[in-house]
Amino acid sequence: MSGKTLEILSELRARSSKVGLISVLSENDVNIIREIVTTGVDDFLVKPIDTRRLRNVILDIMRKRGTRKAG
Repeated sequence: MSGKTLEILSELRARSSKVGLISVLSENDVNIIREIVTTGVDDFLVKPIDTRRLRNVILDIMRKRGTRKAG
């Protein structure tokens, strides 16, 4: 993951904690995941993306942000 990508993610998080951030990764690399987590992303997905997992991640973020009630 490039430093520029990490910088952009950090900047997005700094501008708003209300926006849900999901990072899409091309590989399941522990070091990259650690870097991503430090930027403040809410979650990440590894390609190929499972649509059920994507839906669950989005719903989870919405619940945490209070934009959708659980259940």
